[in-house]
Amino acid sequence: IGNAEASRLIMPDWFMIADFAPYSRKKIAMYGSEYHIDKPKVIALAQKLAHEGVLHVMNGIKAASKVAKNIIVLTHFPPFKETHLYNGKIGDDDAQPWFISKMMGDMLLDAAKSYPEHTFTVLCGHTHGKCDKRIADNLMVHVGGSEYGKPTIQMPITIAD
Repeated sequence: IGNAEASRLIMPDWFMIADFAPYSRKKIAMYGSEYHIDKPKVIALAQKLAHEGVLHVMNGIKAASKVAKNIIVLTHFPPFKETHLYNGKIGDDDAQPWFISKMMGDMLLDAAKSYPEHTFTVLCGHTHGKCDKRIADNLMVHVGGSEYGKPTIQMPITIAD
């Protein structure tokens, strides 16, 4: 969601995740840091990974729908703008391209419409802002809240036979 090219946000992930590291360098100088980011390559890789993730989850939903009515989807990024909270408010335009997977959200909405007799529970994180949002009658999203270095259990999941 949003304009990744225009975003001024620099993600620490680009320097720490091996897939992105070749396109991102941070040079520490005496009076601050300089960042060298090949943004078109970072964007292309992020879109490729998002697309692969959507296909994986979509195939999982197709398989799961044959054997279960309640489907739990685990994904790192929140799939909808309204589920990306920062300090209790929807994240700003600079952050949205890096904190939301619109592709995933579109696919989940399609799945919820295609399988109206199923319920979908989406569990995700990444933004650190806790959010519980019903997107459709059969589609609920839970984003876990956290602080760096302080992981916490968000909610128990009970699975019955």
